[in-house]
Amino acid sequence: MPDRMTTEAQPMPNLVPGLIVGVGPNQPFIGEEIFNPVPVDGQDFWYDTFDNFALTDEGQTKRGLHANSKTLMPPSTSTVRGYAEEHSSKIPLDVNIIAAAEAADRNSSLRNGSMSRADRRRQAWMAKLVFNERIQREKEVATIVTDPSKYATGLKVTNLSYKTCTLKDLKDQIQALVARSGYTADTWAMDYLARAALDQNQNLLDLISGGATTTDPAIFKDEQLAALVGVKRLKVGNAFIQPKTVSGAIAASGTPIWACQNGTGFGAFLVTGDAATADETTMAFGKVFYPNVPSTGLRFGAWSWLDDEPNTLEWQKIAEYRLTAQTSQAGFLSENVTQ
Repeated sequence: MPDRMTTEAQPMPNLVPGLIVGVGPNQPFIGEEIFNPVPVDGQDFWYDTFDNFALTDEGQTKRGLHANSKTLMPPSTSTVRGYAEEHSSKIPLDVNIIAAAEAADRNSSLRNGSMSRADRRRQAWMAKLVFNERIQREKEVATIVTDPSKYATGLKVTNLSYKTCTLKDLKDQIQALVARSGYTADTWAMDYLARAALDQNQNLLDLISGGATTTDPAIFKDEQLAALVGVKRLKVGNAFIQPKTVSGAIAASGTPIWACQNGTGFGAFLVTGDAATADETTMAFGKVFYPNVPSTGLRFGAWSWLDDEPNTLEWQKIAEYRLTAQTSQAGFLSENVTQ
């Protein structure tokens, strides 16, 4: 373990070897497949936003003839300032639990040099902290993607049913996005209800080889649907948040992170861009900006320290600096698609 801090003041984080883990409940997080994560140089930075500037016709240019030369200007609101705040969570390690784990270690030899019971306990709780941060990022992205106010007038509808629409209806939405923004959608994001509605769409099922017959039923794979409308990927948001329960019980219900704000079921055609080349200046509907946590060289920093909390042996903490932001209205939203 790293040096333990004896203050509640923000310490310079030290990486805890083996405790930055991606384990946790197996929920399908899609947020950062829709909003590309983009590293920035510091917490305070500048990034570009986009409108339909790519479609602006500035007229003919003729070299050397000033009367016919055009000065091309970016949109007046294209660059904004961002500040990546710290997102962190921590959990106390009870002195009695750790003492019991250490006593068990003393009473039985470790198998094949495996981690001690105390360190396994620390690792399990650190995994919980990591998972909680993933939930927060997912919520931030979903809040933007499902909000109709984030889409331009004319690029959002509440009267299209995914159960009965035609392929032309869907492609018309993509075409409207091209006409308004200059960019074509590359991602189709939706919730589980919308995806289930598409499985009932006879107009689309009939386009799948084999037809929808009793002996040779048509089925939709996500890849087939994406190819059908002409986008690179289809992503279904199906992560839930469950309330706390008593020990040994599971939640009676869960709250979906991805949910339609008007009606039931949503789908959105979005411009997301290439994650491998995304930076502060590339076109996208939205991005997650982040700098590395100081002294770790990593996006996440995790460490433990002591303080004077009653009955607490030490604290485990994970921190991340990020800003989740919309950078363009290049999207088309369909709400209430299960009608």
